[in-house]
Amino acid sequence: MGNRKLKISTRKRVTSRVVAVRRTVKKRRSQQGRARQKAVRALAVRHAHAVASIPVALPKLKIGWFSFSCCEDNTVVMTEVMNDHWQEWKKLFDFRHARVLKSHNVMDAFDIAFIEGAIASEHQAATVRDIRQRSKKLVAVGACACIGLPAGQRNTFTPEQQALIAPLVARFSALPKVLKVSDVVKVDVEIPGCPMDPNTFLAKVNALVIELRG
Repeated sequence: MGNRKLKISTRKRVTSRVVAVRRTVKKRRSQQGRARQKAVRALAVRHAHAVASIPVALPKLKIGWFSFSCCEDNTVVMTEVMNDHWQEWKKLFDFRHARVLKSHNVMDAFDIAFIEGAIASEHQAATVRDIRQRSKKLVAVGACACIGLPAGQRNTFTPEQQALIAPLVARFSALPKVLKVSDVVKVDVEIPGCPMDPNTFLAKVNALVIELRG
């Protein structure tokens, strides 16, 4: 009986210690996360101030926004950021191609082209290569564009699973393997995340504006 009580007491102390360690780790991670978010927000604010000082008389930057194989959650984030910064953006940007914003889209030259989504077919790959040739800067937006996942989950399928989906791959003229954007063209900037962090997106957009206007 005494040994049993000792074991129970020891187990309780160990469990209590593990819980305490986990709480400490969680707290530290939370603090680190808040610190990173604060730093990104501060950077976005500094860039926003710099962008605000750019003369309005300069020609607007030509923007293209393209979505490929993905859930398009980054498009949602982009429109939310636009709602908050519309007054500045309408003076800076000419959205030449953005299906979420307009029905008449133009494929000409772009100062900045944003690519959302992985590349799953040769048609998509050819389109991305065309966009790259037309663009001064090309930005891969979101996890699917940056690392090919989660849109490219079939890349991890077993041979048996690949055989099961082979008719669908052939039917939709898909590539044997889903590609990230940098597998197809040169990428100037990557904004990871599923979806992307709006503050990181804003900071990198403002940095590109400063670079192109500088």
